[in-house]
Amino acid sequence: MLPAIARHAAVNFAALNPPRSTGTGRGVRKVNPSYLSHKLNLWGHPVDPSGRDSALINSQRSLRPTVHAAALPEETVASIALSSSHGYVILSLIFAVFVHQFYMTFGVARARKRYNVPYPALYAEGKDDDSKAFNCVQRGHQNSLESYATFLALLLVAGIKFPITAAISGAVYSLGKIAYFNGYASGDPAKRLQGAFSYFGLFTLIGCAVRFALGLIA
Repeated sequence: MLPAIARHAAVNFAALNPPRSTGTGRGVRKVNPSYLSHKLNLWGHPVDPSGRDSALINSQRSLRPTVHAAALPEETVASIALSSSHGYVILSLIFAVFVHQFYMTFGVARARKRYNVPYPALYAEGKDDDSKAFNCVQRGHQNSLESYATFLALLLVAGIKFPITAAISGAVYSLGKIAYFNGYASGDPAKRLQGAFSYFGLFTLIGCAVRFALGLIA
């Protein structure tokens, strides 16, 4: 039954919407007279488009669906206006990328060469002093990477509403991670606490992000 309905619909559409001729120039299609004399089958009933059934055809035209675009509620549409202050947020982000992806990575690479720890080993397996020294360097990097993605997300979100505060907090966090990495890489794990001030930057970013979110909700 479905194929038959599809065939009827195709014939009806072609007959109800014949090609229009706008002239006799090259490439202009003329109306095929067969469209005017073709017998239609609307909803199972034969009709004549050129005769008394033209009113029925016009009524079927009015049943064709019309699609309207639904407008979004005004409160769901938001825009962000960037100012020169947001440039500091980007610089703070670039500084964080440099610290984590270059400074610490090169530090681990130098330690691999110095303590003879080949790839793909993540940590040295020995119990000697060289193995411990390398593991301290590697652990300083890995621990920083564990919170790296969270920090970047907070920096970008907080930076939308509070660009200067977020940029400064991001710089404080990155400087703290440098101190953390260098202290850990010294071979004495307790010295990693020298970079504990990085949490001041992190907690400030969390506070800014929360305040921004609550402001949007309110």
